[in-house]
Amino acid sequence: MSFSLDTKIEFSQLPIKKQCCRRALIFGILVGGADLSENDISLYVEGDNIADVACKLVKEQFGRDVTPIKTGARGIRLISFSSKSAAEVLNGVGISFPFDKVIKCEECLKSFFSF
Repeated sequence: MSFSLDTKIEFSQLPIKKQCCRRALIFGILVGGADLSENDISLYVEGDNIADVACKLVKEQFGRDVTPIKTGARGIRLISFSSKSAAEVLNGVGISFPFDKVIKCEECLKSFFSF
């Protein structure tokens, strides 16, 4: 395993108590590894631990039940779902990301950039 994956796994095991911070975390994960087509989001993550955390957060934040699908080597998992609210935020990536919709406190900022 890589240092990056080890760090992500370790961070994924820490409890994040505030809902705003969990929302920032899922958006950080999405910004780092999602493809967007209209309102359909395909998220690629490495490892079961990260996939489990992402699936729980997608359910909590967007109300979507998702199951990761193993794709190829290195334990890459694909998580696909549709969410207009997530797509609206992700559409701002690279132009003028709406941080005010995602970052509510200092801990949110840490959660967003942790993955």
